[in-house]
Amino acid sequence: MREEFAAMTVAAPSLSDMDKTKRTDPTIAELVEEFFCLYKPTAPCALRKRIDLVRSHLGAQLEVAGARELTSGQLLLLEAERAFNPENAFARTMHAPELYFALSRYLGPDSAMSGDRQRNTRVDVVAALASFLWSRRLVFLGVVSECDVIEFDIAMGRARDVRRRGKSK
Repeated sequence: MREEFAAMTVAAPSLSDMDKTKRTDPTIAELVEEFFCLYKPTAPCALRKRIDLVRSHLGAQLEVAGARELTSGQLLLLEAERAFNPENAFARTMHAPELYFALSRYLGPDSAMSGDRQRNTRVDVVAALASFLWSRRLVFLGVVSECDVIEFDIAMGRARDVRRRGKSK
């Protein structure tokens, strides 16, 4: 009996082993940083300003509305992080699937930006960011549901319809 107990205690993970089980996928903050460094780095100054404005607007919207669809465990983590440091807490604690889901909401009218060019840039940036997440295999079926994919496609379609209507005026 003691030998079995000894074998069980030896097999218990050490603190250094526990460090290896940490989540290794990048946070939203890391993903957004990488994406915006890669996205149209040589764009003309006016477009670069619009892209930077979308980045800022997206970050603010994620902090305000990102938590709406989180699980209880994720909400606890987010609230703990906000107690420690509220600035950019959602982006520091959540990952690609939460970003992908939040992008659908970000395309909605509640997050609209003023001016046709700025609205168009927002749609282009969100489409490129979603493509970035899929191409890096940070989101895939199983991590996000088919419903999430359909919701994103519908939101993107609506945003593109608004863009087309704006061009035809």
